[in-house]
Amino acid sequence: MIKVSSSQFNYQYGGEIRFPYSIASLISYIQSKPNLSKNFQFEKTFVFRDKIDEYIKQCKDSDIFLGSCYAWNWEITKTLVKEIKKINPKCLTILGGPQVPNHSERFFENHPFVDIIVHGEGEYIIENILDAYLKDKDFSGIKGIQTIDFRTSPQERINNLDDLPSPYLTNTVWQLVEHVDDVQWVAPWETNRGCPYQCTFCDWGSATNTKMRKWDEHRMLKEIEWFGDNKITYIDCCDANFGIYQDRDMKIATKVKEVKSEKGYPLVFRPTWAKFSSDKIIPIVFIVSSPFVCDLALLYHSMSCIVAFFLLYYAHY
Repeated sequence: MIKVSSSQFNYQYGGEIRFPYSIASLISYIQSKPNLSKNFQFEKTFVFRDKIDEYIKQCKDSDIFLGSCYAWNWEITKTLVKEIKKINPKCLTILGGPQVPNHSERFFENHPFVDIIVHGEGEYIIENILDAYLKDKDFSGIKGIQTIDFRTSPQERINNLDDLPSPYLTNTVWQLVEHVDDVQWVAPWETNRGCPYQCTFCDWGSATNTKMRKWDEHRMLKEIEWFGDNKITYIDCCDANFGIYQDRDMKIATKVKEVKSEKGYPLVFRPTWAKFSSDKIIPIVFIVSSPFVCDLALLYHSMSCIVAFFLLYYAHY
């Protein structure tokens, strides 16, 4: 079996830390492919920052390393990969996620311990990388990647998100994390991907060509049941614009409230609300803002942004 290690470091707040959702999404997809899954052994994903020395040792015989990179874990992930290469030079190191540089010609000169970086959604790309690894290790024909020697054309976006198995309903998230006493696992959760806007402070819309895609509603409702059954206290909804699909998102919000009432969980549902859509989101806010369902801090944050805007406006004029 080919040993695959991975990391998705997050910060731990009190007893709460996030599931390695991005890595779990990749692995649940790969495990749905029998010809691949039978050849690869996926180890526990590294998430705890204070265990980095232990994680480095665990990679002494890893064949492949996958790193999911965000602004908050970029430096520690690079440190981990650098140390892995020192003790295990043959390990194929692959980094992806929002923080990998898009214009990365000099990146490999400064980071020779990284073999491949992935641009864009990773599920299809990682599938193709692992397939090539089994055959001839020639990655030059795989879309959406870059090495020190070449950069390939972009991988098309995944149009049918229902091709991707749920990392929750497959229990992949539990497969990948250590069961630690006094740790509450926060569930990052997508109901759609993409963004129709092109805000100057964010590249989400431009990165997805302003196109949006959504998961089947039935799957979303089943995942909410899973959150309740698994006593997940906190759902961190990662959509750029929750509420933009008003009718569907109303059903999702109602289901969250019903499951919380029936099973006691989740305690918190934290969305990022749709922009320019007050008429759509206000009815949904009323549903999820009942006690212990919606993160009221987010509502206060939204209000403070509006107040700040008017203060700046009047200060300017």
